[in-house]
Amino acid sequence: MTKKIASTTKINYVLNKDRELTTKFRHTIKEKKLFAYIMKRYKLKSDTQLAEMLFSSESQISQVRNDRIYLSPRLTLTIYDRTDLSIEDIRRLAKEDV
Repeated sequence: MTKKIASTTKINYVLNKDRELTTKFRHTIKEKKLFAYIMKRYKLKSDTQLAEMLFSSESQISQVRNDRIYLSPRLTLTIYDRTDLSIEDIRRLAKEDV
């Protein structure tokens, strides 16, 4: 008896579907309290506005949000200068997820 093998396109479709679901789920879970606080406090509606406020790039904000890179000292000091948060509060909030 021979086994029927799934086509490559079907496998790719299922993998892409899984990746989309995982990405969407992870993004909703992995929201940094630091960025959530800043966006709420200063009435920012997007990562673009947040990046402009912090003199940063959207990709850097996204990478910090998704734990791909750590919060850099430069970004920490910029947040300190541009907001009412202390350095200790910034570090504490950067480690916590919503």
